[in-house]
Amino acid sequence: MHEAAIFHEHILEGAAQQGISVLEACKRAKAMGYYGVNMDLNRLKGDFDGTMAPLKEAGLKVHAVYAFTDFGLTEDCYEADMKTALENVLLVEKCGSKNMLTVAAFLREEEMDRESDAYRIRRERVKKSVAGLAQIAREHGIQLTMEDFDGKQALFCFGEELFDFVSTVPGLKCAFDTGNFAYACEDAWELLPRFLPYITDVHLKDRGLQENGGSPCIALDGTPLYPVPVGGGVIPIRNIMETLVKNGYQGGFAAEHFGSCDQMRDMEQSIAFIRSVLA
Repeated sequence: MHEAAIFHEHILEGAAQQGISVLEACKRAKAMGYYGVNMDLNRLKGDFDGTMAPLKEAGLKVHAVYAFTDFGLTEDCYEADMKTALENVLLVEKCGSKNMLTVAAFLREEEMDRESDAYRIRRERVKKSVAGLAQIAREHGIQLTMEDFDGKQALFCFGEELFDFVSTVPGLKCAFDTGNFAYACEDAWELLPRFLPYITDVHLKDRGLQENGGSPCIALDGTPLYPVPVGGGVIPIRNIMETLVKNGYQGGFAAEHFGSCDQMRDMEQSIAFIRSVLA
């Protein structure tokens, strides 16, 4: 059964936009049909009990946790990276999630040239640490994933970079983000067949090209990509979802629209679209 999740940050933003409590926003998300949330690990680190309480009361699970780290900073960083890795995995385990997404590292200025030795060295360090994290996660019954992150400073911004990680790091799988390839001026639909064997989680992010009051992500070619509900933009999400299902995908679908000026509205429209595809 394919279940729909929503990003926890959207619930928090929606509560603030509507002037309602976080608990009420959680209850509304549950009533819409979302079973769980994708959670920023920093929320759990900041206030675990306070963050989890409204979710539990509303009957929402934690589908996945995403963790920002900065692996591979120095030649002798592996031990420190693994200490961070274990701490993070234990928090993911504590909240009951079986899925962890790693946003493992961001390039420093001297590493931004993809052809440079500095980039190559950092990349190899990060791959080693991600492999260690994947092993620790596996030992705790958690699947580690990586996405096509929409930021050029990420080591896995471009499709080729992400594919190299998920196809060579043992135990690492892909959280396929339908909208982030557009940031890198790449086509998610064209790249999907290559990633199909590695996908264990999916972020349904659509992109609009018309100004709508939301905060846009600016693509590498300068195009503003506006947040829209799933199915409301230019990404062929229906085709992507149908192809995944036909190829045996059994995981969840998480609606994502950071920057929306009306999160509760977009949450409702997103779940309606997801249901229409899966019906």
